[in-house]
Amino acid sequence: FIYDNTSFDIGPMGCLQVILGLIIGFYNIVNLEVNSLERVKNYLEQMVIKDWMDIWREGLNRINVKFFGEVQDLLNHHLTLNFPCVEWVLNMSMNKGIVDVFDNKNEADPIQKLEIDDSYDIDAILKIEEEAEANRLEEERQMEALIQEDNARIEEEQWRRE
Repeated sequence: FIYDNTSFDIGPMGCLQVILGLIIGFYNIVNLEVNSLERVKNYLEQMVIKDWMDIWREGLNRINVKFFGEVQDLLNHHLTLNFPCVEWVLNMSMNKGIVDVFDNKNEADPIQKLEIDDSYDIDAILKIEEEAEANRLEEERQMEALIQEDNARIEEEQWRRE
């Protein structure tokens, strides 16, 4: 996906880092309390001293707290379905990406808010990862073979010209 859309090959470790970042980001969104967002919105409204062309007011009016709550519910659903993966990411990152933007004093385990779904199969994920790596290596091998064929064809054309 990344290569197809950017023409940049970040490799398996780069893809892993992107996925880890997404999961941690989604986790942070799920654990952000909606009333905290409302508090920040109210705080920002009070900060404005001069609002040139009502830009601040219009921007703040576009913040849809209800929609944010719906997005949180959707993300929470998917994180819950993939709880072992989320737990693994949080453990691997030692919770370093977890953000507590609004000083919510929550001494609970960071993964406590997620419900556990025991139907999740970590072995299936490992198998999928192995298959993806095997496919990537096969594609790499095929590309190398095409390059060698092209080089051989070019050399043959040059030899015929001489």
